[in-house]
Amino acid sequence: MTQRSFPYALLLAAPLWAQADTAPLKYTEFSWRAALITPPDAALVRVALPAPALGALQSRSGNDIRVFDAQGQALPHALLSTPSAAPIDAAGARVPALPLQAQAASGSAQLSARVDVRSHGNGGVQHLQLQWSGTGADPTALQAAVFDLRAVKGLVSSVDLGITLPDNTPVHLQASLSKTLQQWQSVPTTGPVYRFAGSGAPSNLRLQFSSPQQVQDQFLLLQWPASAQVKVQALQLRTVSAAPTPAMVEVGLPPGDPARSGKGLEWTLPPGAHVASVQWSLTQPNQLRTYQLQGRRATSPGSNSTAAWESLGSVVVYHLQQGANIRHNAPHPLPAGDWRTLRLTDWPSGDTPVADGLQAKLQLQPVTLAFLANGQAPYTLAVGRSDTPAAALPAATLTTAAATPPDTWPLAGIGAAVSAPNAQAKRFADRWRYFLEDSNARAGFLWLVLGAAVLALGAVALKLLRSNRAAADSAAPPSA
Repeated sequence: MTQRSFPYALLLAAPLWAQADTAPLKYTEFSWRAALITPPDAALVRVALPAPALGALQSRSGNDIRVFDAQGQALPHALLSTPSAAPIDAAGARVPALPLQAQAASGSAQLSARVDVRSHGNGGVQHLQLQWSGTGADPTALQAAVFDLRAVKGLVSSVDLGITLPDNTPVHLQASLSKTLQQWQSVPTTGPVYRFAGSGAPSNLRLQFSSPQQVQDQFLLLQWPASAQVKVQALQLRTVSAAPTPAMVEVGLPPGDPARSGKGLEWTLPPGAHVASVQWSLTQPNQLRTYQLQGRRATSPGSNSTAAWESLGSVVVYHLQQGANIRHNAPHPLPAGDWRTLRLTDWPSGDTPVADGLQAKLQLQPVTLAFLANGQAPYTLAVGRSDTPAAALPAATLTTAAATPPDTWPLAGIGAAVSAPNAQAKRFADRWRYFLEDSNARAGFLWLVLGAAVLALGAVALKLLRSNRAAADSAAPPSA
């Protein structure tokens, strides 16, 4: 079956799509629209929603996504990837740090470290000499720790550290993996560890990997700056039960508004977005601020109560620059849920933060769709319309009918885009115009106006009649 022949098989699914979208929609009713750049002979085309489109979504299920042809007709489409639940994170094994021994080479600033690794397989002991730069009077104060993870199975997303840290000082740890203890592969991490002094102070003793790692048959090496007074005794693994989610799409938020009640800055989140995390940042270098973050979920339909504020943890935001070395904090993850409002307050004072230089960006889960390019080009992607019925076909309808897998379908480019925040008002204006232009609707409307006029005239006549009767009664002479 060729790619051009399979659309006939989709005719069997057309009634399902038509039932889901009975009311004729216009692309002008959507708040965000963009022209699609598509190949001329493609039957199925994929579209990855860009950041502005994800921010304009009104439905968390993607109901308000449409693709229109040049004639304004909505085309059949299916959601290939939708926001999924975050991988389940669970505590794993506790692994102690391996003993390290160091000796200073005479006349040199190099430290030579010996790692003793006992192999449970044959009972032998392996000795390995590692060298790196070290400073300080104590040659045995190594800025490193090694962990044996050879028996660990599955994906490891992070490690919780049993660590001694200096107060109020973020420490960046460098992580590396090796199977031989000779060739080390660097593992990117998302941020530092820290512990602030004081009751209820922010702390983070979890080293998060940028992406889950397969660590079986490998050793983990952690290193830190020589100036940091750090000692790592052990770590506890955090494993995930699913593969990592695709790369997030970043959407900037406007400056926060002062809280309507109480103190703090508040941000309203897009109603249809699936927010994985928030990237807080400071524009000016060499700054560090601590905050408390709260969130409010969407209320259930028909509920008159307002959702309560929930604590989302502490946030440490910094922008540190030493020469060409620039350090930023990692994104702050949000628990799964339909979050509608975020509130940020200073820690520990609880006051409203200084808004100058504070920026927030959402990390949104991506959405990809495919549509049947059987209309007249050019095509328009339209997103953002409240109370829109679902119209997407099941993804299996397209994938089963196609002769090729979805990842081989051409990906449309995003052309000129239009953002129309007043599309909702225009939508009602358009429907009013359509109502008046329809002959049957217009006749019914005129009869309704005529009936209302008759009732109004009758009410006026009745009022005049009563007024005249009252006047006549007052003018009549009193009876003897």
